[in-house]
Amino acid sequence: MATDRTNSRVAPIADPFQPAVLRMIRQTIEAGRGAGIDVALCGELAADSVATPLLLGLGLEEFSVSAPLIPELKRAISLWSAPEAEAVAREALAMDSSQSVRRLLLLKRPNPDLEHSLDVVLVSGLVSFFVELLGFRPVYLAGCLANAKSVPSRR
Repeated sequence: MATDRTNSRVAPIADPFQPAVLRMIRQTIEAGRGAGIDVALCGELAADSVATPLLLGLGLEEFSVSAPLIPELKRAISLWSAPEAEAVAREALAMDSSQSVRRLLLLKRPNPDLEHSLDVVLVSGLVSFFVELLGFRPVYLAGCLANAKSVPSRR
């Protein structure tokens, strides 16, 4: 699959939930990890809370979003355990369309009343959320801290 979101003739078919795109994201994360290179994702997909479990399950550890989006992303991360996110990613990668992937993500969305605790630490211009879920490495959310507010840990 190839498309250019800035080309009006083919932009409508650009879809980050396309399984081919998801496989490329997974391959990039695996290659980066194998080479000792951090892989970060920024933009609309990184900020999409519906995509959060999928990206976590693919192994993404760094999300770059604007400061106003950090609380929603924090909430989305807190709803998933590592095994749950990995299972969703495996299912999504086996699908044949972006519509099927979206449907899966909406059906698997957990109850938002179930919360996992998060610690928020400001480190060198990054907002670092150390997700206390079995199996997750630290997840770094980079954003513009000029407008960011500290988010207390819920313990």
